[in-house]
Amino acid sequence: MGISGSQVKILYGVYDADGGLWGEIKYILGKISGLAHCTLCDMTHGWSLRGKKEWIGFANRSELEFRLLHRNEQPSDLAKTTGDSIPCIAQRIGDSYSVIVSPEELVTCEADIRNLEILLASKLGSV
Repeated sequence: MGISGSQVKILYGVYDADGGLWGEIKYILGKISGLAHCTLCDMTHGWSLRGKKEWIGFANRSELEFRLLHRNEQPSDLAKTTGDSIPCIAQRIGDSYSVIVSPEELVTCEADIRNLEILLASKLGSV
């Protein structure tokens, strides 16, 4: 199943974690202690620094452009759109952002890339 995205220019996956060395350390310690969790992190890379093979394969075969950002790396317009609804996947069409996959919908994917692909196809259309 391919994803069309003919109008979608860029998809932004926004992690529920901060970037940078301290942000990464804080998230890892939080994950180990059970105080931090990000379903998008689980889906794209889990404990791997390089990324899960399934995610990399999906991103490479998709016609969509993905940009993965930590919450503190978002452009201000995107941050206004995502607000506290992270992790999420947002789309950018022209100069406008909208959240297309909510935190709750990411949970239903159960960290399975195939489930995410089906969800995105239902939102964006498939080829």
